[in-house]
Amino acid sequence: DRRMLEPDQLQQRTSRLRQLCWQVAGVERRGPDLRQALRRLHPERQELESLPVWHQLQGLPPGERLQIGPGLRPQVLALHELRQRLVLAELLVSAASFRQESRGGHFRTDAPSPQPFWACETLQQREHPVRSRPLRKGAAG
Repeated sequence: DRRMLEPDQLQQRTSRLRQLCWQVAGVERRGPDLRQALRRLHPERQELESLPVWHQLQGLPPGERLQIGPGLRPQVLALHELRQRLVLAELLVSAASFRQESRGGHFRTDAPSPQPFWACETLQQREHPVRSRPLRKGAAG
């Protein structure tokens, strides 16, 4: 579907993604908004990753290049940028949703004060659920 690869459309989607992240994962956050954003982000990333050009890019052996015409280059670059931003947004929103407290510069309207339970390390790895573990000795809280 070449229509979806138009740089202007991809740029608009990138702008909407930036606005969504600011609204739900900026300084002031709310659990229901974060969960709703996550339900939106994952399918959007999967949609981009289902495009034939994305499969071509992902199927390249390390060090090889995909030969594309100069007219398609802006589309592929915009697709790659949006996909990277979607991955980052998913990780950001997932972590913000997991940590249900206000701490540092982030304020959870549904959990306004720091909770002793959250004096821990939060571990996040792509394709795995966010988790926590007790602080290691000498680690700052």
